[in-house]
Amino acid sequence: MVHKPLRVLSAVAFLSDLVTVSAAYLLAYLLRFRFEIVPITKGIAPLDVYLSFLPVALALWFAASAVTGLYAPQRRLSRTDEFFSVAKAGSVATLLLISLSFFYRDYSFSRVMLLLFWGASIALASLGRAAIVITVRIRRRRGYNVTPALVVGAGMLGQTIARTVAGMPQLGMRVVGFVDDLPPAPPDVPAPPPPPLLGRIDDLPGLLREHRVAQVFFALPARSTCSSSAASRSSTRSWSTS
Repeated sequence: MVHKPLRVLSAVAFLSDLVTVSAAYLLAYLLRFRFEIVPITKGIAPLDVYLSFLPVALALWFAASAVTGLYAPQRRLSRTDEFFSVAKAGSVATLLLISLSFFYRDYSFSRVMLLLFWGASIALASLGRAAIVITVRIRRRRGYNVTPALVVGAGMLGQTIARTVAGMPQLGMRVVGFVDDLPPAPPDVPAPPPPPLLGRIDDLPGLLREHRVAQVFFALPARSTCSSSAASRSSTRSWSTS
């Protein structure tokens, strides 16, 4: 199940790529034919010719990015992995663009300009995505765009999970409470008050719907294997009806 905030982030990433890749294409043209960072020997190419090829460049970029998984809603990568994924998509798109330019008979495209587009598109797209990540993390620290989560098991392990999630706002999750047949264990370390005990394990399906829970952490001890299995089945039923 893909939740709305994740779909929104994927759409924002798509729009960011649309803007940054288009800007990179225009920047590459200006660097090649206006600022002449490489001497021009065959005259200045008209801008409208290159603009007519921009939709092709964008289509190839989005296709390569989709294949790479850059728009997958549940994709969670480090900044380094995100950069290399963007670089891979940009490299594939540029190679395809150069290949297609050989078949464009009306005009001979500058290979230097296309190489400039390769570097600029990767740099600007990566900056755009980094800005999205920073903005999302700031909003999550302020309590926005946070996904509700439940912890099944209010013992020491469950308390540790709740504290870990609370201490990592970049995860985008907030533990709304515990589910357990036993009362919560007293905290083993000084800490803020833990989330409340919302109900018993048999109440899990209703709690998932009531609190719009998107993530469930199971932290039951080994002796509660049967209860854990029942909770897993209940959780599965709840997902299918939400």
